[in-house]
Amino acid sequence: MITAAFLEWALVTDTARIYCSRCGAPIRPGAKFCTRCGLRVTAPQEEESSGYRSVFSSPAPAIGEPPYASPSMEEWRTLSRWASPHAFFGTPGPERHVTLYVVLSLLSCGLFTPIWMYLIGRDLRRALVHEELRPGLDLLLAAVTCGVWWFYLLYRYPSLIVKLKRRVGLSGGDLPVISLVLGILSLGLVSLALMQSELNHIWRVVEGRT
Repeated sequence: MITAAFLEWALVTDTARIYCSRCGAPIRPGAKFCTRCGLRVTAPQEEESSGYRSVFSSPAPAIGEPPYASPSMEEWRTLSRWASPHAFFGTPGPERHVTLYVVLSLLSCGLFTPIWMYLIGRDLRRALVHEELRPGLDLLLAAVTCGVWWFYLLYRYPSLIVKLKRRVGLSGGDLPVISLVLGILSLGLVSLALMQSELNHIWRVVEGRT
């Protein structure tokens, strides 16, 4: 008797359960949205012929409610950590020869160093689609402030590189602090070399060459 009553109760409960018309997941009583796909749940309508309700039929939206809109690609990329690295980029920069740029900076007595910093800032702006990042203005501020803004750039640009590395699944590291310390010790050229090396590695990861 108890077993038969339990089976009858389970059968009634299962038939009365509501399933999502989009993904088929069971929906708790009283829930307004599907916990799996986010579809808005509407009140079930009784069938005229029988109590059978198809789980494949999409319910009509309620009057006055906007239709369900699927998340945009940008929203999916933001929410999903398994998205392709290409989803986080505007335009990856070119891979530059670190040794050549160091030699050019030394032969020009440091005159090539601001140009190298400008190129790094431009690559970061294009890759991060960061409109507020203006490398030309940063170099102008560095000249106006007699180099004070330059120390800020030695910390800001590596911080953006760390942000870029995390977007492609790489560990961030302590590049901003190391770069700033090197700049204080008058080794800013080494900071630029480290930044360019990290960017080259990021470009190889994005292009699938690593």
